[in-house]
Amino acid sequence: MTGQKRTGAQSRSLMLRVRVNPAEKDLLEQKAKEAELSLSDWVRGRAIGAKPLTRKASPDREVLLRILAALGKTGSNLNQIARQLNRKQENFEFDVPVREIMRLLDELKIISEQLRASFYGGHKG
Repeated sequence: MTGQKRTGAQSRSLMLRVRVNPAEKDLLEQKAKEAELSLSDWVRGRAIGAKPLTRKASPDREVLLRILAALGKTGSNLNQIARQLNRKQENFEFDVPVREIMRLLDELKIISEQLRASFYGGHKG
């Protein structure tokens, strides 16, 4: 979700302060939100036509990103368990409790259902 990395003269390292009243601030924030941009990107775009560095995620995309993050975490945990099981396979000693494996499999099922609901509007097909 991040834009290009900028270096040197292109980096945006300076801050510009502008005074506004509370109503103006609310209006500016609302306009930026409607454009799915950060306030800074929206103001730069309107003032000087600068391209935004990032685009704010829509609510649907935000949900999807959270689900994908959960899937990544669960997948990583399962990978660690598999590595431990593979190392201990020779002497048949397993330090991973079965309940932990079952918990992670349940998490995967929940994440899968959430993804299905996101993509298919709740339909199972």
